[in-house]
Amino acid sequence: MSQADVDRINLVLHYEKIYMAAPTRQLPVTILTGFLGSGKTTLLKHILKNRLNLRVCCCVSDVAALNVDEQLITDSKTRTSTGGFLMENGCMCCPVRLDLDDTSEFKDIVWQVLSQDEGLVMDYLVVETS
Repeated sequence: MSQADVDRINLVLHYEKIYMAAPTRQLPVTILTGFLGSGKTTLLKHILKNRLNLRVCCCVSDVAALNVDEQLITDSKTRTSTGGFLMENGCMCCPVRLDLDDTSEFKDIVWQVLSQDEGLVMDYLVVETS
C-alpha cells in the first residue's frame, strides 16, 4: 500500500496535519513568593476558589514542622478538579536530603504536570514558595 493510498484512507488526516503544525502548548506558571505572613496562601486560595473552569495545579513548598498551608488549601472547595503537589521539609531550590540533585523534586513535579493525559491536562500552574 502506497503513502497516497494511506492518505486517501485516513479520515482524520486533515486534523492530524493541523495538530502536527500547531505550536507546542506552553503552560502558564505563576510563582508566589514573599515574606512570612505576606498573603501567599491567601492569594493561592483565592486563585483556586475563583478559577472558573480552568484546571489549576498548585505546588506548595512548606518547610514548617506543622504544615498549615496544606490544611488551608486542601478544603473541599479548592480540591475539585485541581491537581496539587506538596513538597514537605524542603523547597524548590534546596532539598533537605543531600542525596537529591538541586531542584530534582520540583522538576519531577513539573514534568508530571506536563505529561498528563490529554483529558487531565492542566491549564495553569501556581507555585507557592515558603
